[in-house]
Amino acid sequence: MSTDKAAPKDRAAPAGFPAKPDVTAPVGFPAKPDATVPTGPAAKAPAGAAAGSGAPAPAGSAAGSDAAPPTITFEQVCETIRPLKDPEIGISIVELGLLYGHEYDPQTRRLKVKMTLTSQMCPAGPELVGGVKFMAGRMENVDDVEVELVWNPPWDPKTHCSEDAKAILGIWE
Repeated sequence: MSTDKAAPKDRAAPAGFPAKPDVTAPVGFPAKPDATVPTGPAAKAPAGAAAGSGAPAPAGSAAGSDAAPPTITFEQVCETIRPLKDPEIGISIVELGLLYGHEYDPQTRRLKVKMTLTSQMCPAGPELVGGVKFMAGRMENVDDVEVELVWNPPWDPKTHCSEDAKAILGIWE
């Protein structure tokens, strides 16, 4: 019988991933959550509640039924996933330009991340997909994550990489 604790939101972490974000992480993952990504009780506090108080927002406040549904921007997705590095290259998959887009349904709290790999035969593909699912699943207002691998347009470091990633890779135009 296993005594492992459940991952955040009572979901089991994928095989090879830590159940708790503060344990030593697999290759390519930060050992601790990035300070720029809100995590923990303060990140989950309802609008209008004191951070970490656990108190619900007052009736009729922004967290009430009249509030607009939460949205998640592509920039928020990228910032959450930015610490994830390609284990072969050692550069963030965001800087490599492997994230192509996202779809978010606030009613179901389902996030779909569209991404590609450096090649269709990328040996780190399953690890990267699992990492994206795990890290995006820690975002506020997300209960389910799907990662869709897309191959069009094909990844090209000259057009998809950030300027910093191009410099690291020695790509000079």
